[in-house]
Amino acid sequence: MQKITEEEAIKILDPYRARIFECAQKGFESYRKNFSIFQWMYEPRTKAGIIRDHIVANIKGEFVETPGIGSIDVKGRFFLDIEGKVLLQFKKLNKNLMPSNFQTQQQTSIDFQWEVNEQFEFDEIPHELPVLTVGYIPNDLWTDVENWWITYSYAKSVEWHVPLLDIDDTLTNIETIPLEPVETPIGTRAKPKDNKNDEKEVNER
Repeated sequence: MQKITEEEAIKILDPYRARIFECAQKGFESYRKNFSIFQWMYEPRTKAGIIRDHIVANIKGEFVETPGIGSIDVKGRFFLDIEGKVLLQFKKLNKNLMPSNFQTQQQTSIDFQWEVNEQFEFDEIPHELPVLTVGYIPNDLWTDVENWWITYSYAKSVEWHVPLLDIDDTLTNIETIPLEPVETPIGTRAKPKDNKNDEKEVNER
């Protein structure tokens, strides 16, 4: 395993961070525009899967002809190879900034930066490269993200994390799409309580 410091990673990624951010943000906006009306019926893993697929499609299109950049798409795993120095994966993050994953044997190998479960090697993936995560934390309604991060984790802990872009360094060509009101399905709205001391109307979403 080759560990990587925050400073080393930033030096490698700086020429590409704005383009990666744009691909990631547009992936989330695609979900907001095309799928948010159905958010009441989607599990969080489904929402994250849709967003991830849009991000990956954007990344592939953006970097297909960029010298020094390659993509690895094998067995449901996608990595962006930056100059043969680091691998990027794209994930929803939990509140501890850890990637959200189903814990398979393959995923354990990635979580431990290829140190364990070597019998589950992917021949197409260079295991000498550290895996970084480009990720986001959605708000409770999945209408926006708190921030986009680059994280480096090992096992169950985050070694370091930095914003994908500085908070003030926003791209002006990213369109924020307002959400239309979502009609609540029949049968999910609770009736107001008939109580003189409590006149609040309860709406379950």
